[in-house]
Amino acid sequence: MCQFKFFRVLPILFILVVSPLKGSALTAQQVYEKVKDSVFTLYSLDFKTKQAKARGSAVAITKNILATNCHIALAGNYLLVKIDDKARVARLFYQDPKQDLCLLEIPGANFSPAKIRNSQSVKIGESVFAIGNPQGTEKSLSQGIISNLHKVDGGMWLQTDAVIYFGSSGGGLFDQDGDLIGITAKMGGNFGFAIPTQWILDVLQPQSGTAQASSSQDSSGSQLSTVVPEQKIDYSQAAANLKLLGTYGRDQVALYRNNKACFISFPGHGSKDRRVGVSIWNPQYPEKVVVFASAISMEAALELLLRSIVEGKVKAHSNYLSENKLYLGGKSYHLYGASSDFERYAYFVARFENNPIPILEKTAEFSVQFNDLDSRIGNDKVTFRLDGFEDAYSAYKKECQ
Repeated sequence: MCQFKFFRVLPILFILVVSPLKGSALTAQQVYEKVKDSVFTLYSLDFKTKQAKARGSAVAITKNILATNCHIALAGNYLLVKIDDKARVARLFYQDPKQDLCLLEIPGANFSPAKIRNSQSVKIGESVFAIGNPQGTEKSLSQGIISNLHKVDGGMWLQTDAVIYFGSSGGGLFDQDGDLIGITAKMGGNFGFAIPTQWILDVLQPQSGTAQASSSQDSSGSQLSTVVPEQKIDYSQAAANLKLLGTYGRDQVALYRNNKACFISFPGHGSKDRRVGVSIWNPQYPEKVVVFASAISMEAALELLLRSIVEGKVKAHSNYLSENKLYLGGKSYHLYGASSDFERYAYFVARFENNPIPILEKTAEFSVQFNDLDSRIGNDKVTFRLDGFEDAYSAYKKECQ
């Protein structure tokens, strides 16, 4: 296997990290007014009905990144964010299903991010406030205390008696200064639980060579912000001409046209049937299929492809044989990845010996076994179901040939 260096590379970040402030605590109303513009509703869009359904909540942690739960972020075909009464497509930026922490990027957004306090300093008995959007209801507030701290691998889950209403998972748990200390995740009996901000801060670390710090964090936890040179390339233009031509069968196999090229896409399903990943296959090049480990929309997949191509022209770029494998028709196929000096891209290519159309037409599904320490990829079996493939391929021959 080719050797490579692995770094997490983040897009433009504006991180606010604060320690508990001294002085008078804010009232519930003051906390609400301080943080309400940092909490958003997430919707999933059904391909077939074109209807959007409220899935849960999310909290802005940078100017263009939201934190939420993976059980929300990985559940739909498209994930939308309501911003100023307009729906914007969110793309998966980071996922750790084991921690139930997912980060979403909304290109071009200009959020008012919550100030983040490291949850490692949280104590039992502290007053807290939970804010979320249950069943699409905007910004509901509940109040309580930290009831307990539950040690888990890598940190502490926060237990609170503040009510986490059904549908408000992914919202924020804030301290009495209005600083974010957790992402609400679930309700168990009379107690709610929140993902610790320690895990968010583990991800949001400025990388050497990618940002210039305008101020640094000292030992007391003072404010840290970064200024990153403006991105010159708008990778979202990769999907500017993307058009959905139709979805087919129970498994919503989709046919797309992007510019002059057409391709068929298969949504992936991971453990517990959660929606994760997508694969695309172009009948013009039938011996190859591209598998995206974490993209939850076609826009995100195409943006990732464009970014890897562009960056491959300016950085040392190589392909490598991964530990991941694709299984189709009783055979296994190696998956090849792409990497630069700074990043491994979360997509892979499988190469078949022969045209796979006869097998795809007769087979109910194919699967990919991921076996990767990169949390964007993880260790999971993802199944791509094929009910609807024949109809999608027939439509391709009519619409695209």
